[in-house]
Amino acid sequence: MCRFRCSSAARAQVTVPKEIRDRLGIESGTKLEFRIEGDGTLRIHKLERGSAGLFGLPHEPQRKPASVAEMNDSVAQSLAADDNRIRGGAKSKARQK
Repeated sequence: MCRFRCSSAARAQVTVPKEIRDRLGIESGTKLEFRIEGDGTLRIHKLERGSAGLFGLPHEPQRKPASVAEMNDSVAQSLAADDNRIRGGAKSKARQK
């Protein structure tokens, strides 16, 4: 087991030590997941790209499973929000010209 120490900076930001970044291939933009275990242990996992990195991610034992209708509604809301964002961005660019 390796141990590393670091301090939190302003706004509670922490710099991951270089040796850890190098070993795990962490670079700018890499997504990390923080988990607090029952005994207070903090675990940090590098999230992988692609479907393999999604395995087990949505599992939250205390959360009630969503129905297919709820999932469809959620997807529709996300798509509508993206559509509004995209169309709004196009309108604001046209106004600037």
